[in-house]
Amino acid sequence: DRLQVVSTPLDLDRVLRIDNAFRGTIDDLKCLRWLRNIQLVRVDGTRINREWLEKIATLPDIRILQIRRSSLTSQDLQPLFQATNLNTLEIIYTPVDDQAIELLSRLPVWGTLRLFGTQISAEGAERLQSMMEGTTIVFGKGGFLGIAANSGSLELSQITPGSGAERAG
Repeated sequence: DRLQVVSTPLDLDRVLRIDNAFRGTIDDLKCLRWLRNIQLVRVDGTRINREWLEKIATLPDIRILQIRRSSLTSQDLQPLFQATNLNTLEIIYTPVDDQAIELLSRLPVWGTLRLFGTQISAEGAERLQSMMEGTTIVFGKGGFLGIAANSGSLELSQITPGSGAERAG
């Protein structure tokens, strides 16, 4: 139970989620290149690093990559050039900044690039949009509370460690 593959309501066969609970090693991640029909990958957490991203990018059928709450920097995104079939790349609450604009503009993302809660400036996002004709750029700032609620309820089900919600008690 080192990797979790789940069904999804999207029009995709399978989802692979790798987060801080992953107990495998980099050697386990080397096996990803042999997995087929994994079209959506969600990586979440501060343990996600460039070496992990290198292995994740080798998945042959990956169409959507979501990077959330990671400590990846602009320089750590280089392995994404291996993911040549990306329709959508989402980078959310990750300290990527304007230094990533040039690299992001050259990535093989042909559908949508979502940047939310990054350190990319509004000017950087505009520049990126002008460099990536035909790709939809979705850009937003916004705060991260660090909470999750049960579906259809206001009852909190989770508080993210180190988040503003945890610090506020």
